[in-house]
Amino acid sequence: MSSQYVGIWATQDSVFNGSALIGGGAIYLDTDGSGVLVGAPLPVRMCDGHYCAPIIGILFHASVGKNQDTIQIVLTDGKKTRELTLAYDAETKTLGITSGGDKRERFMRRESELPQDIKAALHSYWQSLQAERKNRP
Repeated sequence: MSSQYVGIWATQDSVFNGSALIGGGAIYLDTDGSGVLVGAPLPVRMCDGHYCAPIIGILFHASVGKNQDTIQIVLTDGKKTRELTLAYDAETKTLGITSGGDKRERFMRRESELPQDIKAALHSYWQSLQAERKNRP
């Protein structure tokens, strides 16, 4: 994966606790193309001193397109897969999720690499998913 795409990308309204998304939308992308698309509702709420919004993540594997300005991702929840395209806009330095040629959501780069704890969690999820697939009849 090209270093220009690796790291944490987030929507303008996203809220983080360190590198962890707690509200809005984010893309976490590692050097090997593994990643996760994450979302959580806004506004962020506190419950007994902790953030309590449900956070949903979908694992994916990414590859750079022929022209180096798109990323093809294959989302998986362990049972189903879906393909999606992220288009890189060099002028605004954003990634946009495209649908039918229209950019629906823009993500700005927040960090140029994944912190070790995020990277470890991402790879642990992938290993669990692969083990689950092997055990299916």
